[in-house]
Amino acid sequence: MKTLFVFIAIFAFSLPTSICQTANEYYSSGGNKIELNDYKGAIDDYSKAIEINPDFADAYYSRGFAKNRIGDYKGAIADFTKAIEINPEHSKAYCNRGFSKNVLTDYRAAISDFIKAIEINPDYSDAYYNRGFAKVILEDRTGAIADFTRAIEINPNFAEAYFSRGYANKDSDLKEIIADFTKAIELNQNYSEAYFFRGGANLFIGDPKAAIADFSEVIRINPEEAESYLYRGKAKASLGDIETAIVDYTKAIEFNSKYAEAYYSRGAAKIILDDKKGGCLDFKIAAELGDKNAIDYFNKLCK
Repeated sequence: MKTLFVFIAIFAFSLPTSICQTANEYYSSGGNKIELNDYKGAIDDYSKAIEINPDFADAYYSRGFAKNRIGDYKGAIADFTKAIEINPEHSKAYCNRGFSKNVLTDYRAAISDFIKAIEINPDYSDAYYNRGFAKVILEDRTGAIADFTRAIEINPNFAEAYFSRGYANKDSDLKEIIADFTKAIELNQNYSEAYFFRGGANLFIGDPKAAIADFSEVIRINPEEAESYLYRGKAKASLGDIETAIVDYTKAIEFNSKYAEAYYSRGAAKIILDDKKGGCLDFKIAAELGDKNAIDYFNKLCK
């Protein structure tokens, strides 16, 4: 009998202290898998946590986060919604549900979620940033710039907010726009979009050497980025470096065989170098691809 009581005592001691503790263990395991980019494994763990504790708001939120990462945006919205039902003050669930809605192009509904996230947490920089993104799409550039600026005030190291403010700020002085792209690059030296748009702005203000440097950085980061070869070629052509411009146009065509503007630009460069046959051939291809300038020049010079 004594042995039986000892066994019962040991068995009772070995039981989990609570159901939530086991749910928390699955939840922690899911977090570890998120860090390893094992999103499907994380979803399985969060689902087990939810089976044990159906009111585990953070498990629904985290499962939604993982679903976002694998592109299951509708499933993510369902999980974020459940997290909000359990915890109406879950600002991250509102923000991430808004992100999912942005991806699904439901921008006005997304803005409503970002507003709620900001009401709960007025210093939520990601919510301001994502609301700004939605406003850009809806052509509320003034509102978007205000949101990006607020995100930067909260988080001065928010590279994407600097870039997005520069992108949205089309009516400002180009030097201000370039300054935002430059700040984004300072914070992330591999920010290819910031280099590309700064290169375009530099080309527009008449600084082709700076533009060439920027487009070269994009190519360093992404060697198959056809558009950067095209615009680097344009910058070189503006400096009279026609032969190396042709090399860049050719590279753009190599990575995008349907790139009408690259054929047109290479054709124009060949005409400058008195290669009429080669230029007309490129104009012909560009015209067949729908480039209106190529159609005009082919009709004027090549018939």
